[in-house]
Amino acid sequence: MSKFFLKEKNLEALGYILYAKKVEPHVTTTDYWSPETRDSIVMDGLLKNGLQLYHAAKTDLFKLKYAYQIVRLAHYNGHYNDAIKYYDELVGPNPTQSILQPMSLALKAGAFFRLGRNEDAAYLFSKAFHQSHVKKFLIITVLTGLL
Repeated sequence: MSKFFLKEKNLEALGYILYAKKVEPHVTTTDYWSPETRDSIVMDGLLKNGLQLYHAAKTDLFKLKYAYQIVRLAHYNGHYNDAIKYYDELVGPNPTQSILQPMSLALKAGAFFRLGRNEDAAYLFSKAFHQSHVKKFLIITVLTGLL
């Protein structure tokens, strides 16, 4: 990867990777048996930084990548209405075809689920399920709980 960046000098890609590596520990689960303790202040700072990077991004691909991270941060920080809003404003209109589209849609569905809007959640989870094989087990688990 270092050779790629030295050769291509793609600073936008490098900046995104550095940002994503900062976000990752705050949006993943390492121990499914214990509740996660998340630092909401750090996550809010990363979200704010992500919005700045989103607006500075030059290509739709990197705008989508930043948008996905922003939706993830809002969702995992418990800001479910913001996760829905960020999906609608940043991900939904993005024309880039990517696995990040259905993954972001699943986060929006999860936000609806957490807000008690189970019918909306089930509908969006079914759309995400249809669009991608990624995380199908998680989607089936959540849908089963909704039925």
